[in-house]
Amino acid sequence: MPPKQSVTERLTDPSKYTGSHRERFDANGKGRGLAGREDLCINDGNTSSKSRNHTIDNSVEPRPKSKPVVHKVDNYGVTAKKVTFFEYANKNHSGEMIVLTKQKYPTMKQVNDFTTSMIPTGKSKIILDKNMKQVTELDNFVAGEKYLVLTSYDKQHLVNEKIPINFKGSK
Repeated sequence: MPPKQSVTERLTDPSKYTGSHRERFDANGKGRGLAGREDLCINDGNTSSKSRNHTIDNSVEPRPKSKPVVHKVDNYGVTAKKVTFFEYANKNHSGEMIVLTKQKYPTMKQVNDFTTSMIPTGKSKIILDKNMKQVTELDNFVAGEKYLVLTSYDKQHLVNEKIPINFKGSK
């Protein structure tokens, strides 16, 4: 009677597999990953030759014996800021909420480009916080706050009746 094999030895024994499943493991019984299921090759623009073999025999990288412990203190608690912009002179404007991510709004220029699409369109805008102070840097935005978007002309001729009701109200 042959000695008993462990479960992993039996499952990784390529002699037990038939057909294309046999290609899933190398001669030592190690899994070949995606290379055992699909024909993978390196597409570097060069033709194959005896000196250049473009096939990939194993797509599984060996696991490290011990996993390194990595602490990234600067990533803890970092969340994107959600702010709401209101159009000046549109009393019933319900606001447009945007999420200030580094991918979509990496600089203040991208935020300003977004505000130029607000009415009146095409004109550069000024962004004011609840205290009617101008916001000029991304770091000055506070998560969950409301901001008023208006032109420089409107800032000089600010009328309280033209400020949206939802901007004046509580959060």
